[in-house]
Amino acid sequence: MGKNEAVPKAVQPDNGIIKPLQDRIDNFKKLLELSRASATTYKGNDLLCLYSETDTMRRFPFQFGMAKARRILENIDLIKAFVDAHDSK
Repeated sequence: MGKNEAVPKAVQPDNGIIKPLQDRIDNFKKLLELSRASATTYKGNDLLCLYSETDTMRRFPFQFGMAKARRILENIDLIKAFVDAHDSK
């Protein structure tokens, strides 16, 4: 750098991005507290574990990571239609 070139200031976090992200994380944590679910990690990957109403000991979770969560969201309407068509209740 030459003598007349300004040294860039340290980049400060953009609260316009970080605050909404933190709000989403906090909202997720609140939803977990109210549900029959938990979040964990396996080999460095985040997992969401869902428990049935009858699994009071939380021994048999339905668990999935981000890739399957995205696939579920992409096909949520198909999943709902499947349940509607095959639900015997």
